[in-house]
Amino acid sequence: VFFFPFHRSKPKNLTLPEEDTFSPGVNDSYSKNSPVYTSIVGLVKPSVSELGTENLRVCLKIIQCYVLLGSRDFMQVYSEAVATCLLSLMTDIRTEGMVLILRLVELILKAFPNEGPSVFQAMLPGMIRTILDAEENCVVVAMHLSLFARILLQNQEFMWSVIQHVAKEMGNDADSLFGALLDHWTDRIDIITQPERRKLSALSLASILPQNYSIVTDRFGAIINCLVEVLHDVCRLDDEGSMADGLVVEPGTATLDDSQDKEHDKRKHMLSRQDPVHTVCLKTYVVSQLNLCQQIHGQKVFEQLMAQVDQDVSNQLQPFLH
Repeated sequence: VFFFPFHRSKPKNLTLPEEDTFSPGVNDSYSKNSPVYTSIVGLVKPSVSELGTENLRVCLKIIQCYVLLGSRDFMQVYSEAVATCLLSLMTDIRTEGMVLILRLVELILKAFPNEGPSVFQAMLPGMIRTILDAEENCVVVAMHLSLFARILLQNQEFMWSVIQHVAKEMGNDADSLFGALLDHWTDRIDIITQPERRKLSALSLASILPQNYSIVTDRFGAIINCLVEVLHDVCRLDDEGSMADGLVVEPGTATLDDSQDKEHDKRKHMLSRQDPVHTVCLKTYVVSQLNLCQQIHGQKVFEQLMAQVDQDVSNQLQPFLH
């Protein structure tokens, strides 16, 4: 179970730790004099219009391959260059190019759930502002919401420090900002269409459900509504008549198909199988979080929270609780 450090009153400075997990390593095959480093840094120089979407796609695919192939060794040397490169490309870019960039960020966050957010710390304030911008393209907002959900689920303390930092910059308080983010998230969850990303949002929302914190409890009904929507999306009746999470991949299950015969595809597939979306049963997690809510708040307050939930939604929730 993850908990926000809500007791903190002062924003935490968003600086990389002195002993950065991705500080340059000793692997000579990833030397800063190597061609791959030149290629990454070279992405920063041309404008996106000069680079072109297809060239951008190829360059990002190369970086993706190195992340999957070299993993920690590669990121130890190139994390700063990659983050700087991607951030510089995110200005004046079309939706398609932005989505390509955000998918690479998503991959790195999957591979490094603890260290990844600090690599992209300069990008996260913009992510929050994009979520709050009602005029922004839905596809881009959906990707940003998914990244926000991922960090909130797997590295809540860091995300809270980002929220505090952005709130201070905006002349706002962190509670109000987090509340606004929750409102936009729950109101617009339907713009997230991919089942895996919808489940990720549900896991993340469920992770904050037990918080004894008014910003969360005031939105208890809206959060439950989102959870029920996604439960319907991902759960199916199994052979025994019970609700089963269709996105969970059981250990030892072979799911590679004939199109995934390349080593790159296999690496990407194996990384995906380690993701919470494919290892955590949403139904079980929601039930455990509701039980935790009941323990933390007590039966009387828990019943008051559940009273926020629309009766129809509450009825739909019941089959998932057994």
